[in-house]
Amino acid sequence: MKLEIKKNELGRLGYGFEVTLEKKEFQKAYKNKLGYYANTMQIKGFRQGKAPLSMVEKIYGESIRSEAANDLLPKMIDQALKDEKIQAATDPEVKDVKMEEDLQVTFDVFAQPEIEEIKTAGIKASLKTEKVTQDEIDKEIQGILEQKVTYEEIKDKEKSVEKGDHIYLDFEGFLEDGTPIEGGKAENYLLEAGKGNFIKDLDDNLPGMKAGEEKRVDVTFPEEYHAKHLAGAKAYFNVKVRSIVEKKYPELSDELAKEVSGLESVAALKERIETNLKEAKEDAAKNELRKDVFAQLLKKNKDFPLPGKLVDEELESLKKNNPEAEEKELRSQAEDSVRGYFLLHKIDAEEKIDITQRLQEEIAKFSLYFGKDVQATAKMLEDNGMLNKMAYDLWEKSALDKIIERVENKKDASGSASAGEKPSDAKPAAKKTAVSKSSEAKTTTAKKSTDQTAAKKTAAKKTTKESSETKKTDKA
Repeated sequence: MKLEIKKNELGRLGYGFEVTLEKKEFQKAYKNKLGYYANTMQIKGFRQGKAPLSMVEKIYGESIRSEAANDLLPKMIDQALKDEKIQAATDPEVKDVKMEEDLQVTFDVFAQPEIEEIKTAGIKASLKTEKVTQDEIDKEIQGILEQKVTYEEIKDKEKSVEKGDHIYLDFEGFLEDGTPIEGGKAENYLLEAGKGNFIKDLDDNLPGMKAGEEKRVDVTFPEEYHAKHLAGAKAYFNVKVRSIVEKKYPELSDELAKEVSGLESVAALKERIETNLKEAKEDAAKNELRKDVFAQLLKKNKDFPLPGKLVDEELESLKKNNPEAEEKELRSQAEDSVRGYFLLHKIDAEEKIDITQRLQEEIAKFSLYFGKDVQATAKMLEDNGMLNKMAYDLWEKSALDKIIERVENKKDASGSASAGEKPSDAKPAAKKTAVSKSSEAKTTTAKKSTDQTAAKKTAAKKTTKESSETKKTDKA
């Protein structure tokens, strides 16, 4: 394809292009498409494919010319970028198309930055893990016992409700004018009296009542009540204490341990709990390490330009989510978000990160949770958008782990492995370490334009290949 290319710099890695395809090639493409339609088209008064070429051109020439142009434009844009050695960070934005004897397209595009080297000298971080305490294990055990609690009615009819007692309660609420409160009625409602788990005026009036006792309680809803139409409203409730009950915990026995966990003994259950807590603390420590190293990495690598359009889009997204924040602060966050994204892609290019196996392992964990086979789970995750996010999270963490391997680290006080040892089974961080949530969507166009993203798409697609034809998977 012979092109005449004119390029001008717009600043901030932006470029304006005017690309012209010579008349001969455009006309050839047009004539080929015209001939195709002339041979297949049914025109009134003629058998299929027998209408004169001139008639087909007269009736449909403009639409056929447009179709020929639409076929050629992506190829023209791709070749122009290739000839000018531009790796696009955004989708080209077409400004104008002229279809005369030749074909001309004008478009703007923002390029990916060229990062010669990732600077890690001087970056330090240590993996700080906390030990599991007996109190934490006991708290988990208590949570298990809470799930198996029963309530036994107290037979003493003279027993009055005291603060902290558990009671079964009937109630019905009305506004001051007698209008029933929607959702304000219940029977056999289990409540811990006097603990602030109910409307305060009603809760305060429960102590002193006896089983079987009924009374009317006047209340005023709090000004900050979640149902706005009731906030500050005066109302009353007719209440009846059905019974006062005692909370009974089951004995922590080998039988209970087996019922709740499938393990054979209390000792095995406690060991499992300790192991899970330890892994959770290690995961949290690894995620903090990633955030720490990444923050230092951003400070060390500020010497390359950023695609202006991506920064501006990220800034607008941050403004919507943080309307009170200063623009200067948000712009810095936007720049770090975009800068971090391209640093991670540079790492990916150098390390050839493959997340396929880890993604399959994560899907397998979900399949156990949902009780489905792996292929069905992968399809479900893909359909609700979770597969894309899981793949991107794994890729992001894998890239950060590669950086951690490069930097000098210290062992923690308990002698745990240094941060330089690659975390193998880390769970996603609660807060993204490299790209803010809003930027995931805003950097999609950049991701589409990289070879590394294609590899991540493949990893996600491999998991659903046997169950269905997968959709396009961008890790955003």
